[in-house]
Amino acid sequence: MQNGLPVCYASRALNKAEQRYAQIEKELYACVFACERFHAYIYGRTDITIETDHKPLVSIIKKSIVDSPTRLQRMLLRLQRYTFKLVYKPGKHLYIADALSRAYEPTVLSALHPSSDSLHDEVCAVQRQAVSRVTDDITDVQFVQLQKYTETDNELIKLKKYVLKGWPSVKGEVDDIIKPYWNYKEDLSFAHGLVWKNERIIVPKILRKEFLNKLHIDHMGLEKCKLRAREILFWPGLNNDLKNMVLNCQICLSFRRNNQKE
Repeated sequence: MQNGLPVCYASRALNKAEQRYAQIEKELYACVFACERFHAYIYGRTDITIETDHKPLVSIIKKSIVDSPTRLQRMLLRLQRYTFKLVYKPGKHLYIADALSRAYEPTVLSALHPSSDSLHDEVCAVQRQAVSRVTDDITDVQFVQLQKYTETDNELIKLKKYVLKGWPSVKGEVDDIIKPYWNYKEDLSFAHGLVWKNERIIVPKILRKEFLNKLHIDHMGLEKCKLRAREILFWPGLNNDLKNMVLNCQICLSFRRNNQKE
């Protein structure tokens, strides 16, 4: 709306995964959709007002991001590049939006919709810096390897499908190979050719031993290795794999034996 008149209308249907969102998540996702849909018009402006009939959303926006659930955090991060004021308005006064919610587009294909690739690139550039810091300067070749083997890893191929297309309503309907990820499903995302658990890369099986060696390259104790891994890497059973590596490291065993003799 500008000067009380509509400039453009937009709406879309939620997919099956989005339909299972909590109401507060749906409301915030509507803000994300609107901002990204009209990115070309609102980016860089400071006079944007978003009206909502969901009062709790106003307090969520005012909170620190770290105090919000993971899914809301991801949405809030997508809104960080926009400057806007969110105000509450009773639903009976939002009749245009109410009508659009009943006449949505089945799909949204428009030049007005910005590509999310640039946002993904920005996010993943930060994530890549974190990988480099934690894993002793990961090389370009290694980063490409992570992407390459993510494409061919049977487990991650199936996991990516669930992440992008939605999860079944019950764990029993999930492929056995993916069940270890069930408890983390709300924290998973796919970006820049990699599957992520929050900010941690899920490492393809073929590369896990290599990254275990990187985590233990300084022959630190188990807890310090876990701490390093917790910052950027993930796969089910990672802590057990680290424990086995540290307990069976010949250099560490030799060092412990020498200390005992003294």
